[in-house]
Amino acid sequence: LLRWVGVRLGWWAFALLRWVGVRLGWWAVVLLRWVGVRLGWWAVVLLRWVGFVCWWGCGVGAESGRVVSGKAVPRGAFPHVKVAGGFVFVSGTSSRLPDNSFAGVSVDEFGTTDLDIRVQTRAVIENIGDLLRSVGAELTDLVQVTSYLVNMNDFGGYNQVWAEFFDATGPTRTTVAVHQLPHPHLLIEMQAVALLPGGGSRE
Repeated sequence: LLRWVGVRLGWWAFALLRWVGVRLGWWAVVLLRWVGVRLGWWAVVLLRWVGFVCWWGCGVGAESGRVVSGKAVPRGAFPHVKVAGGFVFVSGTSSRLPDNSFAGVSVDEFGTTDLDIRVQTRAVIENIGDLLRSVGAELTDLVQVTSYLVNMNDFGGYNQVWAEFFDATGPTRTTVAVHQLPHPHLLIEMQAVALLPGGGSRE
């Protein structure tokens, strides 16, 4: 019957079922299980199909990307973070501030620029923490980080600051040297993946 209705109503039937799934959620599944006990195989087929619609409609498998207000706007058409499959994917993040200046950069009265890998690394990790919190996660939920250093001579300072936030129980990490980053004042950029804890925001 549902296949017959689906063929004839198409998208509208699917939209209606998704709407019902969002609003009834768990109770709809309980009701359908109760019906299944009494009606047998056909109700089981109905349960599995509508249960999937409810699951999808409630956002368990939904994907969402967002640009987080109050943070430096991405320099391209991509989000700060994207949630998919229970994971949070964080785009490459630097020490850039909302006003487009950079933490860890100072210029003296003679115009000499000083770049501090420790300050930049700390700012990058703090920025990632802010982005994770925007979707209900924390730095402790990180499972993988990839770091990009312009100069491997900065590895020691970067590693020292990393240890302020993480230990051997923290996320896996890969560190690679790159020729350059999008701005000459940048010494480091990080990309990260976190596991979304139960109850976190998905919108």
